[in-house]
Amino acid sequence: TTFAFGQSNEQGTIQLGLGWGMMLGGASIESTYTDFNDEKVTSKSSGVGALVNYGIRAQYGITELISAGIFVRKEGAVYVVTPDDFESESFDMSVSTFAFGIEPKVYLVNNDKFNLNVAPSIGFSTGSTEVIDFGFTTEGSASGLNYGFTTGINWYFANMFGMSADLGYAGNSLSGSFDDAEDFEYKIKGG
Repeated sequence: TTFAFGQSNEQGTIQLGLGWGMMLGGASIESTYTDFNDEKVTSKSSGVGALVNYGIRAQYGITELISAGIFVRKEGAVYVVTPDDFESESFDMSVSTFAFGIEPKVYLVNNDKFNLNVAPSIGFSTGSTEVIDFGFTTEGSASGLNYGFTTGINWYFANMFGMSADLGYAGNSLSGSFDDAEDFEYKIKGG
């Protein structure tokens, strides 16, 4: 849902939105650790899963066709991960992050009560990870870049209230390590 001080987008319009979203996708996970011979070992895994988020975003109309925006959101994802070598068992990995960033919009259609827009986004995510493997839980931290590109609509059914919906691609490129194994590092890339 979007709360706007004015109709659609024009210079000086402020849009505030509260909302939630869901994404389905995949991730690649690259793990690096030191083995018993003090040699670095790298393994790769692939995961499929779902991510849900909720948050707030704000836009300020620069011109009638362009607005500058920011977002702040909480994200949680769960992946079923399978090692690429297929020699190890699958495991579950969850990622919980706090994300913020910038999201400019370009309005392709901009009428009084309706607009159609495209929006790239880029920002930073930081949070925690949890791996559940054979009943054991290992926790860690992760942080890095978030990015995306969406097409969206805003529909205003009253002077100051409306709804918005977006469809697009969102991804993360996170790095981290487990809390109890500092030499075990991982990179998570996905969307």
